[in-house]
Amino acid sequence: TAVGSYDGVTPGSAFRVAGSSPRVIHITSTAYGPWNQADRMQFVHDDLSGMDNMVIQVRVVDFVGQGRRWATAGLVIRESMDPGARYVGLAVSDSYGALLIGRYTTDSSVSTNHGVVVTGDEDPPIWFRIVKSGDLFRFFTSVDGTEWAQFEEPKVLETMDTTSMVGGLFVGSYSSSYGHMTEAAFDGYTYEAVDFPTAAPTTTTAPTTTTGVVSADIGDVGSYERNRGNATYAANRDVYFVTGG
Repeated sequence: TAVGSYDGVTPGSAFRVAGSSPRVIHITSTAYGPWNQADRMQFVHDDLSGMDNMVIQVRVVDFVGQGRRWATAGLVIRESMDPGARYVGLAVSDSYGALLIGRYTTDSSVSTNHGVVVTGDEDPPIWFRIVKSGDLFRFFTSVDGTEWAQFEEPKVLETMDTTSMVGGLFVGSYSSSYGHMTEAAFDGYTYEAVDFPTAAPTTTTAPTTTTGVVSADIGDVGSYERNRGNATYAANRDVYFVTGG
């Protein structure tokens, strides 16, 4: 499906490579991509409506950006099919490696972060995974689809409307010229609803001198309670939780 206006330019295509195992999806696009205040791109998508908690992932097998530095291909979750809809995604790019991309306010400009892929090279083949837990989105990369590492910091899209939510694979050429066709091949595309634990870990007051650990603020943190830090100890996990305002 084409997202947004292509200004009369051939939009692109998407097809499954016959006989491929695992299933390979090949997408081409001459459209600009998921940029500015309104997206224009080729999008292979699924209906994710009502999925408050879910995991979606894919492997980018190959990518050809034809030298267009912001040509991209990857995985996104969108609030809707509207061109200016909020979204979060992971993408490979022609010149900037792996990217975290997102529009966090409807009809606003897109934000990009060039994260560090600790699992290996940033070029395809590379796995992307997005984990949605309510309004919180976490991002992961992998070289083998088995061992995953966090990519960039989690993002929160407050009051994310899931009634029209969609997710899937996209390609954008960062050009509106037919001569700049961007293409990518994907496999291992899956998504599923999941149940996350809701119970908080058992906590106790942070130990003091008995273990040499003291919880206290250092310096002038102000008079407001929200500025003050605290520490707790999750006995069932042997983990200390420390916060600071």
